[in-house]
Amino acid sequence: MQDSSEACATFTVQVVFALAERAICRQVAVAPGTSIGEAVAASGIALELGLDLTRLRVGVFGRLRRTSDPASEGDRIEIYRPLVVDPNAARLRRAATKAARR
Repeated sequence: MQDSSEACATFTVQVVFALAERAICRQVAVAPGTSIGEAVAASGIALELGLDLTRLRVGVFGRLRRTSDPASEGDRIEIYRPLVVDPNAARLRRAATKAARR
């Protein structure tokens, strides 16, 4: 059993990664000063899915952050997948399809 000083020395963050078919969400207790990258590593998501965190981007509540930035209590740390389709190319394709229908 932890004493109250140990319990206060940690805080909880949420680490999430969305796949096409499901989302993985983990609550992680971390110590003050823990980086976002360390919190992601502690979640086990990267290891479980074989993700290379040096190639993926992360954010907190939809805002891009560096893995070296400190995590804060209550953060929702999001691991972003690489884009499958360039958003600009997809928009141009939709516009061309719509124009062809007219």
